[in-house]
Amino acid sequence: MIELKDLTYVRLGTRDLAVAEKFAVDVIGLQVGERRKNGLYLRSDSRAHSLCYFEGDPADQVVGFEVADSDALTAAGDALARDGHPVRRGSAEEAEMRGVHEFIAFHCPSGNHIELVTRPQKSGAATSPAATRALPDSTMWAFIRRTRCATKSSGPRSAMRGSAIASPPSADADQSDPSHIGAGEGGDTPASSTSTIRSRRSTTSCGLPTCWRS
Repeated sequence: MIELKDLTYVRLGTRDLAVAEKFAVDVIGLQVGERRKNGLYLRSDSRAHSLCYFEGDPADQVVGFEVADSDALTAAGDALARDGHPVRRGSAEEAEMRGVHEFIAFHCPSGNHIELVTRPQKSGAATSPAATRALPDSTMWAFIRRTRCATKSSGPRSAMRGSAIASPPSADADQSDPSHIGAGEGGDTPASSTSTIRSRRSTTSCGLPTCWRS
């Protein structure tokens, strides 16, 4: 079994980068990390980017997962090939576009494009209120799922206008105090709540959103 460290990034094609940026920043609450000629890189935490919109087909959607190192990446590629999934190793230029040291790409049985990467770039401490509230992986999956479903049903424009997810936590909430998380009716917080939350955040599932499946 391939051991994944984390969900690293999501890459989504778009016909209109300006519309995509307005949606990602004003609705989702992401922070622009970098703009390039054909791409927009958005941050949700200390990673250089967690979402990239690039000019292209909105149906072209990629999810990237991090593995431990080059040896783990090679072992993952061998395991995928043995299981009948052709693997392509990305070029140095493609790796630079993704902000990673190296990567391999393949398709799952449902036809979704998946990449495994090593050494994703970090941008250091977040510099804006929106960026300091790291979005949980579940929020990112919800965003991908709704974008994907809207694209299938109404086309790329409707996907941009119609997508909506729950807002990130309020900026007024004291994110450094875990006492507000998991409190019961009496206000008591289980002693294991913080460790449980940390464990859930660091564990990445290979499962893909249901509506990604063809």
